[in-house]
Amino acid sequence: MSMTTRVARRLVRVAGRDDVPVLPGAGFWDGDDPQSNRAARYLVETVNRRPGEVFLIATGALTNLRHALLLDPDFFAKLRGLYLMGGITEPLTWHGHRLAERNFSADPEAAYEAIHADCPVTIAPGQVGLTAVFRAPQFAALQKLEGTVPRFIARRIRFWFALNRLWFRDGGFGMWDSTAALALTHPGLFEHEMVYVTSTRADLRDGRLFTDPSRHGPVRLILRVRDYSGFIAAHFAAWQRLG
Repeated sequence: MSMTTRVARRLVRVAGRDDVPVLPGAGFWDGDDPQSNRAARYLVETVNRRPGEVFLIATGALTNLRHALLLDPDFFAKLRGLYLMGGITEPLTWHGHRLAERNFSADPEAAYEAIHADCPVTIAPGQVGLTAVFRAPQFAALQKLEGTVPRFIARRIRFWFALNRLWFRDGGFGMWDSTAALALTHPGLFEHEMVYVTSTRADLRDGRLFTDPSRHGPVRLILRVRDYSGFIAAHFAAWQRLG
């Protein structure tokens, strides 16, 4: 968790956005005390200052959200919308390698509570990331962009290319977390359907998402990126706006 916090803080410094708070959340070894979770407390305070206005994007384990709900049982009801990256609708494979789901499965109770939150919920499951792969042509285009932030991101991305070439013999990587963020800011880039999620807590231990096709549900499930060029262009435009 400390490494994640350091990288996030460095990014906001590079972007000249020291006004953006970066707080450590729940770590694997931190116990389960919501009061000691600074990120959860900040979420509750922010939502209570602006009820009905806040969109929340969660792209990792969801323990911070579970802690926020323990601190304020009406936390989800005060959100304008909740966007989750996690879960798998079928086994997730990448070049013959079976990939484990790492987000919902990290805290299945938190995932269950978030899926059934009292607010509009959007889920971008793991399969969507396989339709949003950043490859060498996109990396070459990124390296031509002007600005401190694009250059910083290009340096960080180089590691992911090397890692995927080593593990998967592939010169690209799935932009999983971005699918949840852009589902909020650029919903037209995606195909989706409204579903009723029937996954139990036991199912979510493996991150499995099951739906009832006979029921029109309250959850918007992202199926795939429909406009890949627009998806990449949205990233480049956002990074250039940051500086």
